[in-house]
Amino acid sequence: MLNIVSGLPLEKHPAGWCSELACDNQGWHVWLRRVDNSTSFNRTWDEYKRGFGNHTGNFWLGLESLHNITSDGKRYMIRAEIESWKGEKKWAEYSIFHVSGEIDNYKLTVGGYNESSTAPDHVHHDNGWQFTTKDRDNDGLVGYNCANMFAAGGGWWYSGFLCSTILPTGLFGGEEDSGPPNMAWP
Repeated sequence: MLNIVSGLPLEKHPAGWCSELACDNQGWHVWLRRVDNSTSFNRTWDEYKRGFGNHTGNFWLGLESLHNITSDGKRYMIRAEIESWKGEKKWAEYSIFHVSGEIDNYKLTVGGYNESSTAPDHVHHDNGWQFTTKDRDNDGLVGYNCANMFAAGGGWWYSGFLCSTILPTGLFGGEEDSGPPNMAWP
């Protein structure tokens, strides 16, 4: 299972703010959730822009929503919560998170890795990159689209020199499936 959430410290939220958004029980905006293989993340630019899935199951909030949330002048954090098939839980947290608008292809700004995190810092490779989908290639590699790597088709902020060290929108595999094209956060 994988949850990627973003937010402000809980005490800074206005009353009732969570009623209109997908939230977890700690007040974070849930913008990516993977719980099983019932939802394909092999989607188009427009689908990633609008969002898809079910807030209680597999879910992508939407790039436009991420941009709107993180563009209100406040400083947002991001936290990834990962649970292995064996029940091992890890997390990685960053103190800086922002998604630019569509004019910048939803460029990612992320930083401030929390050294107490139990999952490795793999998101820093994707900092500063534009979002890529199977039908919109912004990864910086000429003649190669990272979103189509291994036919996984999942959109992400792939860094051109590495594609990515994580693949949260890849295929949802089983215990024996690890790494591309499967969902991964090594």
